[in-house]
Amino acid sequence: MRCPQTVLLLLGTLSCWHPSSAQGEKYPTATDIRWSSINLKTILDWSPKPTNYTYTVLIRGKYFKDWKKKCIFTTDTTCDVSDLMKDPKDTYDVRIVSEIRSPDGIEESPYAEGPSFTPYEESMYRRGLGHISEYRRMIYGCTVLME
Repeated sequence: MRCPQTVLLLLGTLSCWHPSSAQGEKYPTATDIRWSSINLKTILDWSPKPTNYTYTVLIRGKYFKDWKKKCIFTTDTTCDVSDLMKDPKDTYDVRIVSEIRSPDGIEESPYAEGPSFTPYEESMYRRGLGHISEYRRMIYGCTVLME
């Protein structure tokens, strides 16, 4: 009757396995990822404050399919991503990568994904500036007219 015990032991081991433990994770991933945007100035905040590692923010929208890096190897827990928000009507995804600089740079680092964000719909506008009345997307940027 050793076979059922071996199967149970194997199943117990597999249920405890997690991809981050396979990567040898010794540092946490970002939590409580929040977007805040006023007049289309967009800031990301998260926790915890890193101790022996750094963060790199990755942003992706439908107009650029590749992840764009921002706040590379930062020890801060905030990042201004306004310059990556080329189209306020686009919806952006975020990843915050926890990483230790390795000499070969090959190790895959753990990351946390935050909520998606659409600046046009979710940005707060300061009193007196009104709302966006017209939006024009151009090749090298955009024009936003406020009423």
